[in-house]
Amino acid sequence: MGEGSVVLHEDDSARALAAFPDAYFDWIYIDGDHSYAGVKRDIEQAKKKVKQDGTLVFNDYIFWSHAELMEYGVIQAINEFCLDEDWGLHYLALESQMYCDVAIRRLPRA
Repeated sequence: MGEGSVVLHEDDSARALAAFPDAYFDWIYIDGDHSYAGVKRDIEQAKKKVKQDGTLVFNDYIFWSHAELMEYGVIQAINEFCLDEDWGLHYLALESQMYCDVAIRRLPRA
């Protein structure tokens, strides 16, 4: 693919990311299984695969799915990761039903 191209990879997030070299992507968008364990697994792969100045974007940054009537672990997993590994909120995209997207990046070193 040429420079500036976007290629969609549809698969289990952690499995798909494992096939790529570390620091390969400028940004990664993940719409995973939404469980706490699933999001943690996705983060562990994605943080290695994004470039040092890259961005991770996660879908459905909510605690509870009112459409599925189930708990989501997205907020807890992402917030813990940001606190533990010095990443921070870069952007929050609101959605009418509050199935928001959140973009995170590594914090600048002091």
